[in-house]
Amino acid sequence: MKKFLTGAIGAIGMLVAPVAASAADSLTYEEVAHCAAFNLFASDIYGGGSDPEKTKDKSEKFKNQAVALMVAGVALSKKEAEVVVNDVKARKQVMWDMINDADKVNKLIQDNTKNCNMLGEVAAEALAKNTK
Repeated sequence: MKKFLTGAIGAIGMLVAPVAASAADSLTYEEVAHCAAFNLFASDIYGGGSDPEKTKDKSEKFKNQAVALMVAGVALSKKEAEVVVNDVKARKQVMWDMINDADKVNKLIQDNTKNCNMLGEVAAEALAKNTK
């Protein structure tokens, strides 16, 4: 699965490079990687709740947004897909490490939900348009 995901991100990254390049003036790799990690974090939370079937759609939405952001990260940074995936996973782990500190988690969610969801939606739309 990991090799498939890495390969898919690398291949799709080549397709969306022009879109990501046009956004490069306003977006940084740091922002994209951070939001990819936050979207994965949100996906995990929705996927692991008390009733994961009820939140499955939200979990999938955030996971798809994270993948699209990782693709954009590959295109923006010109890094290997595996490097971006590992970076995003490490960033997500930092977020998970805050889970027992309610103040930190609440601040993380408050500071990132709106912007990272919006960026994820835009990335997912761009990816969908460029892979048809």
